Amino acid sequence: MSAGKGDCWVTVPEEPTEAMWGGLARQIVMWMRMSDRTGKGLHEHLERSGIPIPDWLATEIPKVNHVPSKGTVAVVIYRAMLDARPDPWISVEDRLPGEQGCDSEDVYVFINGHCDILDSECRQGGAWGDRSGFYDAEKRCFRVHGRLEPQVTHWMPKPKPPVRKPKEGAA
Repeated sequence: MSAGKGDCWVTVPEEPTEAMWGGLARQIVMWMRMSDRTGKGLHEHLERSGIPIPDWLATEIPKVNHVPSKGTVAVVIYRAMLDARPDPWISVEDRLPGEQGCDSEDVYVFINGHCDILDSECRQGGAWGDRSGFYDAEKRCFRVHGRLEPQVTHWMPKPKPPVRKPKEGAA
Protein backbone atom coordinates (compact mmCIF):
# COMPACT_ATOMS: atom_id res chain seq x y z
CA MET A 1 0.00 0.00 0.00
CA SER A 2 1.30 3.42 -0.85
CA ALA A 3 1.90 5.77 2.06
CA GLY A 4 0.08 8.50 0.19
CA LYS A 5 2.11 11.33 -1.28
CA GLY A 6 5.23 9.51 -2.43
CA ASP A 7 7.86 7.95 -0.24
CA CYS A 8 8.00 10.56 2.48
CA TRP A 9 8.06 10.72 6.25
CA VAL A 10 5.37 12.38 8.31
CA THR A 11 5.42 13.74 11.84
CA VAL A 12 2.98 12.05 14.18
CA PRO A 13 2.38 12.30 17.93
CA GLU A 14 4.04 9.62 20.08
CA GLU A 15 0.61 8.56 21.29
CA PRO A 16 -2.46 8.62 19.03
CA THR A 17 -4.85 11.46 19.80
CA GLU A 18 -8.58 10.87 20.18
CA ALA A 19 -9.08 12.52 16.79
CA MET A 20 -6.63 10.04 15.21
CA TRP A 21 -8.13 7.02 16.92
CA GLY A 22 -11.75 8.09 16.51
CA GLY A 23 -13.73 8.21 13.31
CA LEU A 24 -12.63 5.97 10.46
CA ALA A 25 -9.93 4.00 12.35
CA ARG A 26 -12.33 3.11 15.17
CA GLN A 27 -15.08 2.13 12.73
CA ILE A 28 -12.71 -0.22 10.89
CA VAL A 29 -11.88 -1.93 14.19
CA MET A 30 -15.60 -2.20 15.01
CA TRP A 31 -16.21 -3.78 11.57
CA MET A 32 -13.53 -6.41 12.32
CA ARG A 33 -15.68 -7.60 15.25
CA MET A 34 -18.77 -8.02 13.07
CA SER A 35 -19.89 -11.22 11.37
CA ASP A 36 -19.52 -9.83 7.81
CA ARG A 37 -15.78 -9.12 7.49
CA THR A 38 -15.84 -8.73 3.72
CA GLY A 39 -15.00 -5.53 1.87
CA LYS A 40 -18.71 -5.20 1.11
CA GLY A 41 -19.46 -5.50 4.83
CA LEU A 42 -16.94 -2.75 5.65
CA HIS A 43 -18.39 -0.37 3.06
CA GLU A 44 -21.94 -0.99 4.28
CA HIS A 45 -20.88 -0.50 7.93
CA LEU A 46 -19.16 2.82 7.11
CA GLU A 47 -22.16 4.00 5.08
CA ARG A 48 -24.52 3.16 7.99
CA SER A 49 -22.16 5.00 10.37
CA GLY A 50 -22.11 8.10 8.16
CA ILE A 51 -18.33 7.86 7.69
CA PRO A 52 -17.16 8.95 4.20
CA ILE A 53 -15.11 6.29 2.41
CA PRO A 54 -11.84 7.78 1.11
CA ASP A 55 -10.68 6.77 -2.37
CA TRP A 56 -7.56 5.08 -0.99
CA LEU A 57 -9.70 2.82 1.24
CA ALA A 58 -12.02 1.89 -1.63
CA THR A 59 -8.92 0.89 -3.60
CA GLU A 60 -7.31 -1.10 -0.78
CA ILE A 61 -10.50 -2.84 0.36
CA PRO A 62 -13.00 -2.80 -2.52
CA LYS A 63 -16.72 -3.30 -1.96
CA VAL A 64 -16.70 -7.02 -2.83
CA ASN A 65 -17.52 -10.29 -1.04
CA HIS A 66 -13.89 -10.98 -0.19
CA VAL A 67 -12.27 -10.96 3.27
CA PRO A 68 -9.12 -8.79 3.21
CA SER A 69 -5.96 -10.06 4.92
CA LYS A 70 -5.19 -9.00 8.48
CA GLY A 71 -2.12 -7.20 7.15
CA THR A 72 -4.22 -5.12 4.76
CA VAL A 73 -6.64 -4.27 7.57
CA ALA A 74 -3.75 -3.22 9.86
CA VAL A 75 -2.33 -0.98 7.14
CA VAL A 76 -5.68 0.75 6.45
CA ILE A 77 -6.20 1.38 10.18
CA TYR A 78 -2.75 2.96 10.30
CA ARG A 79 -3.50 5.04 7.19
CA ALA A 80 -6.83 6.19 8.68
CA MET A 81 -4.97 7.33 11.80
CA LEU A 82 -2.33 9.15 9.73
CA ASP A 83 -5.02 10.94 7.72
CA ALA A 84 -6.59 12.18 10.97
CA ARG A 85 -3.33 13.43 12.54
CA PRO A 86 -3.17 17.08 13.47
CA ASP A 87 -1.43 19.50 11.13
CA PRO A 88 2.01 20.18 12.67
CA TRP A 89 2.11 23.73 11.21
CA ILE A 90 0.73 26.36 13.60
CA SER A 91 -0.58 29.63 12.17
CA VAL A 92 1.03 32.76 13.61
CA GLU A 93 -2.53 34.09 13.89
CA ASP A 94 -3.38 31.26 16.31
CA ARG A 95 -0.27 31.19 18.48
CA LEU A 96 3.38 32.28 18.57
CA PRO A 97 6.23 30.09 19.86
CA GLY A 98 7.89 30.67 23.21
CA GLU A 99 6.60 32.19 26.40
CA GLN A 100 4.94 35.59 26.58
CA GLY A 101 7.65 38.29 26.36
CA CYS A 102 10.56 35.85 25.78
CA ASP A 103 12.38 34.81 22.64
CA SER A 104 11.37 31.37 21.44
CA GLU A 105 13.46 28.28 20.92
CA ASP A 106 14.50 27.51 17.34
CA VAL A 107 11.50 26.42 15.27
CA TYR A 108 10.77 25.67 11.64
CA VAL A 109 9.08 28.61 9.94
CA PHE A 110 7.06 28.80 6.75
CA ILE A 111 7.61 31.98 4.76
CA ASN A 112 4.98 33.09 2.29
CA GLY A 113 5.69 35.62 -0.41
CA HIS A 114 9.37 35.23 -1.18
CA CYS A 115 12.28 32.83 -1.03
CA ASP A 116 15.98 32.73 -1.63
CA ILE A 117 18.24 30.69 -3.86
CA LEU A 118 18.66 27.98 -1.20
CA ASP A 119 15.01 26.96 -1.46
CA SER A 120 14.46 24.18 -3.98
CA GLU A 121 10.86 25.32 -4.43
CA CYS A 122 12.09 28.77 -5.47
CA ARG A 123 14.45 27.33 -8.07
CA GLN A 124 11.47 25.43 -9.45
CA GLY A 125 9.38 28.60 -9.79
CA GLY A 126 7.62 28.63 -6.41
CA ALA A 127 7.23 31.68 -4.22
CA TRP A 128 7.59 30.29 -0.72
CA GLY A 129 9.99 28.36 1.47
CA ASP A 130 10.52 26.86 4.90
CA ARG A 131 13.52 27.49 7.10
CA SER A 132 14.71 27.48 10.68
CA GLY A 133 14.29 30.57 12.83
CA PHE A 134 12.99 31.90 16.14
CA TYR A 135 10.49 34.47 17.38
CA ASP A 136 12.18 37.68 18.60
CA ALA A 137 9.87 38.89 21.38
CA GLU A 138 11.41 42.37 21.59
CA LYS A 139 10.99 43.02 17.86
CA ARG A 140 7.69 41.09 17.73
CA CYS A 141 8.90 39.36 14.58
CA PHE A 142 10.59 36.13 13.51
CA ARG A 143 14.32 36.09 12.81
CA VAL A 144 15.60 33.84 10.04
CA HIS A 145 19.34 33.70 9.28
CA GLY A 146 19.80 36.74 11.56
CA ARG A 147 17.33 38.93 9.63
CA LEU A 148 13.86 40.02 10.67
CA GLU A 149 11.34 38.11 8.58
CA PRO A 150 7.79 39.59 8.57
CA GLN A 151 6.46 37.10 5.98
CA VAL A 152 6.30 34.08 8.35
CA THR A 153 2.77 32.64 8.23
CA HIS A 154 3.25 29.34 10.11
CA TRP A 155 5.73 27.63 12.43
CA MET A 156 6.26 24.25 14.07
CA PRO A 157 8.49 22.96 16.85
CA LYS A 158 11.64 21.14 15.81
CA PRO A 159 11.76 17.46 16.74
CA LYS A 160 14.00 16.21 19.52
CA PRO A 161 17.48 15.23 18.36
CA PRO A 162 18.13 11.52 17.78
CA VAL A 163 19.10 9.35 20.73
CA ARG A 164 22.39 7.56 20.22
CA LYS A 165 22.12 4.00 21.39
CA PRO A 166 25.32 2.08 22.07
CA LYS A 167 25.97 -0.84 19.76
CA GLU A 168 25.17 -4.23 21.17
CA GLY A 169 28.15 -5.66 23.01
CA ALA A 170 29.80 -2.26 23.42
CA ALA A 171 30.74 -1.31 26.97
